Amino acid sequence: MKDTIKSKEGYKVRHYTCSVNENGDNVVVFEGIHALFSGKERTMEDYIDECKNGNNECAVKFEVFTTVKGNQFIYWGDLETGEDFVTKVGSKD
Repeated sequence: MKDTIKSKEGYKVRHYTCSVNENGDNVVVFEGIHALFSGKERTMEDYIDECKNGNNECAVKFEVFTTVKGNQFIYWGDLETGEDFVTKVGSKD
């Protein structure tokens, strides 16, 4: 998958847990020291089911980016609920 955004300082994805959201990990995406966006971590199967297969007409891919470690992620969301998601695509390992 081709990246849609590039970073001068490099992207980093940091996990955090939130006691309010018991349904999985949340992530924040940083460019250098600046937080760009956050969302709930979702699987590639979820992304394919909701965005690619059209099972959620409100699901939209926003950006694709690669971290400094070489892992590629998709930043996407559900426009109806206002939720944002981050999905790991793969790595260059």
